[in-house]
Amino acid sequence: MKEKKKINKSNHSVPNLERALKILELLAKHPEGLNITQTSNLLDIPKNSTFRITSTLQSYGYPHRAGGPALVWTWRSKEASTPS
Repeated sequence: MKEKKKINKSNHSVPNLERALKILELLAKHPEGLNITQTSNLLDIPKNSTFRITSTLQSYGYPHRAGGPALVWTWRSKEASTPS
């Protein structure tokens, strides 16, 4: 069951930003966490793109690993620093 939302697309959209927001929204709906494959399949995003986007989000302190391969969504921690 893929999760799709109707979104008004403009000529000014940023596809990877849209994907990142979809990933965060999906993880927020799954408090038990999801792994990269599950996230990729549910959103119909290539696995490599899903990995790269979630890795970038993790470097900013958003999703974190839940003691295994699953990613769990969280608000950015105060301790997380912005990568330079």
